[in-house]
Amino acid sequence: MAKKLQGKPTWDRVAFLFQGGGALGAFQVGVFDALQQAGYHFDWVSGISIGAINAAIVSGNKPEDRVKKLKDFWKIISSPESLNWWHYLGSEESLRKFYNQWHAHATLLLGQPGFFQPRMISPHFIHQALPDEISFYDTSMLRNTLEQLIDFDLLNSGKTRLTLSAVRVDNGQEVHFDTKNQKIYPEHIMASGALPPGFPAVKIDGEYYWDGGIVNNTPIEVILNDLPRKNTLCFMVHLFDPEGDLPSNLDQVLLRHKDISYASNYKRVIKSFSEAHEMRHAISALYDMLPDKIKEDPHSLKLRALGCKSTMLMVRFHRHHTSSDLSSKDYAFSPASIREGIEMGFEQAMTALKKSPWLKPIPKDEGVVLYDMHLHNESLAHQR
Repeated sequence: MAKKLQGKPTWDRVAFLFQGGGALGAFQVGVFDALQQAGYHFDWVSGISIGAINAAIVSGNKPEDRVKKLKDFWKIISSPESLNWWHYLGSEESLRKFYNQWHAHATLLLGQPGFFQPRMISPHFIHQALPDEISFYDTSMLRNTLEQLIDFDLLNSGKTRLTLSAVRVDNGQEVHFDTKNQKIYPEHIMASGALPPGFPAVKIDGEYYWDGGIVNNTPIEVILNDLPRKNTLCFMVHLFDPEGDLPSNLDQVLLRHKDISYASNYKRVIKSFSEAHEMRHAISALYDMLPDKIKEDPHSLKLRALGCKSTMLMVRFHRHHTSSDLSSKDYAFSPASIREGIEMGFEQAMTALKKSPWLKPIPKDEGVVLYDMHLHNESLAHQR
């Protein structure tokens, strides 16, 4: 049985980071559902691409409505039931790879309801246009879906901070839309998920933006570098699997390439931050050792400003590879795949919650601790 969160937490805030990953984002819904049932309340949610949509739905709804609204979104955008004629040929499981491929091809041909649809004229035949006019699909219907599912007054109220990541088309710089500093509306969410050339760029205040996953599919730095630094418990949900077998056919080559490309370099980021954070802890300890009469010296005060005593607990959930995965897995929006993704995320989170290693005491001098809940591991890992 999963542990319910009890007593006073040792952290100042709880964050949830939603990675990008198209149809794989259903996995995040299951993880979020399990954590919320266990009593976790989130002060801050951050997302990119499909994760931006999930994060915005969380921020823009009351806690008791969040899971329902998330599932409503995934039901709206799933492939029509009229495409599910496979049961006439055999069981869904026995034909699962063909079933997934069929739905992926249907997505390319027809788009997804409430999400995107093919343009009447292919961009191959457009020789001069603006970035928000050049794409294979039109995403304007997504705005209506977002407005239907999200209370933007609540989202912008600051009750649950929201940060979305995108990239500027003109200079390639990563940009973070954050309710701490600005208002967020449907166009900001759509900009975070505007993956070219499938989706068009989104124009905001005269600038064009694309999907932030182009440069960084897991913008964990946003949370790690936020000031002032606070004791933080951050749940991350990764959708691409960097570990896998050697490919033996072309589709497996494409699958491994996609997994490696979008799995993100989060370990390197956390390692670099951890090293810097340990130095900040050491500086704080050094300042505390100074005699009182020296502590108010201007140089000593500068030293104190460079240090900190906060702790970052990072809990990583991870959708692992399944036997039916194809290179098209991130745009296979079949009802079965979405249902399976939600169930897989819920199961992994419930398994982790039974032990909840992040609730155990840690040394005061620990700056950053990573708990890897990846089911590939034989046990729940605890890494510095």
